[in-house]
Amino acid sequence: MATVDPLPAIQIASHRGLAGLTELLPAWRELDARAAVQPLSAELFLALARARGHHNGLALSASQGSRLLAVWPLQVQRLGPLRLARRLGGAIQTFDGLTFDPQIGPQGRAGIVRDMLGALREQRLADLLHLRFLPDAPELREIPELALAVRPAGESPWLDTSALGEREAVLARLSKERRKSTRRGLRALAAMGTVTFREEQDLARRRGLVERALELKRAWLREAEAISLPLTAPWLPRSLLTLCTDPTLRETVRVFELAVSGKTAAIELGWQSGRDYHSYLGAFDARFAKGGPGAALTLEVLAWCGANGVQRAHLLPPATDFKLGWTDNREPLWTTTLPLTGRGRLFQPVVRDGKDLAKRRLADARELWSRARASEPIA
Repeated sequence: MATVDPLPAIQIASHRGLAGLTELLPAWRELDARAAVQPLSAELFLALARARGHHNGLALSASQGSRLLAVWPLQVQRLGPLRLARRLGGAIQTFDGLTFDPQIGPQGRAGIVRDMLGALREQRLADLLHLRFLPDAPELREIPELALAVRPAGESPWLDTSALGEREAVLARLSKERRKSTRRGLRALAAMGTVTFREEQDLARRRGLVERALELKRAWLREAEAISLPLTAPWLPRSLLTLCTDPTLRETVRVFELAVSGKTAAIELGWQSGRDYHSYLGAFDARFAKGGPGAALTLEVLAWCGANGVQRAHLLPPATDFKLGWTDNREPLWTTTLPLTGRGRLFQPVVRDGKDLAKRRLADARELWSRARASEPIA
């Protein structure tokens, strides 16, 4: 009787720093081509690591023989004595998690995640693992330590664009009220001048559009008295400008413009990862506000997604009324801060709650400042 050789065991490996990430890239690209879902593409992860000089990058891989089955991209930051593992892409990467070979079922994925968590502990690669936006996935519920530690983190709205390739098809999915208001806005924009939509390919113009989007977004935040911690950090604008001007990333980093008689009315920057598109940064010029340029650009981008093979367009958290009005699905998101060592357990509350606490303190300070200004006597 013929014998069948057993399949090779699954091996977990760690790839550290830029050199390790670069060495993994060829197999990672092939995995991306097979995978149904990616947090971000391998090319974008590596570009971000290079842009930020990520010598603290860490990718965990699972392989069976020569076949790469999964990749978990992370970075390990030093915060005093603490080694904190978190998403490699920082604020540019919305979703935490792994890229899996689609042939791996839920039990296999759960086993890979367990083994990778074990490697983080056994190799003492980090003290604490912080996952901010973890998509709902059955394999995670199979891991008791994760299932016990996760907390709700909101929802991510997305639209199935697989059968939508024209504006009218997108409009038909909207509520009657949203559809009527969008059409009114389109007529108002047309009354202001010739309306054009384009995906920008020229690198210099891409940079100019992203710079303008950042300027408009900051102005909008000031007007709304809102806070965006990532936009206050200089590394985020630098990274966005680096990515949008990298000629190798034109098919991954998308820059869209809606113009009225040649004047920019709205801009969107987004990432394409496999079958998904992530709408990352949107901004509009208030001079065109009566025409709803943000809604007009969203309409065009969603139709572009359907016409260009995108199956899911993610408008990303938070799930605002505007985003929910355009989408037909909501993906639950979870957050967890998982200690891997005794030191990690000591610092867990600070990392888990520190950002929310800082945002509340900033909001409280802004409210106090507004009250103090309101009570000032008029000269």
